[in-house]
Amino acid sequence: MTDSGSLQDSLAAMGFTELGLALTALCCYALAFNGALGVQLRLKAAGAAFLAAGAFAAFTDPWVYGVILIAIGVAGMGLFVAIVWGLSAAFGLARRGAGVPIPELMPEEQAAPASDPAAPAHDPASPVRVVSGSPLHSS
Repeated sequence: MTDSGSLQDSLAAMGFTELGLALTALCCYALAFNGALGVQLRLKAAGAAFLAAGAFAAFTDPWVYGVILIAIGVAGMGLFVAIVWGLSAAFGLARRGAGVPIPELMPEEQAAPASDPAAPAHDPASPVRVVSGSPLHSS
């Protein structure tokens, strides 16, 4: 039997514990690189990812297959991020921090005539707030 066949047999023999640890390791790994989270939370997520990956490798028989599977998962996540970044750059969506809105993404302005009865009137006492425009239009 080849090594890839043994790896597939190892995958087929995994139970709930191993799969849960693998999912925990990969989810915490993704959270550790999330820039929207604070430093303390990211450090805790990185620690949890490291512990879950170690436990996954320890529970997998043989442990080397567990290490290989975690490495494949991390590489797969990296490949996904690289593809998304490449598509974003190719379509011009990677303008991070640009102070001006992207004109191609702006909705067309449709001003309603003042005498149009279908246009809602703004009543300050009304509990319903009529919002015109979008945050992208503000300057």
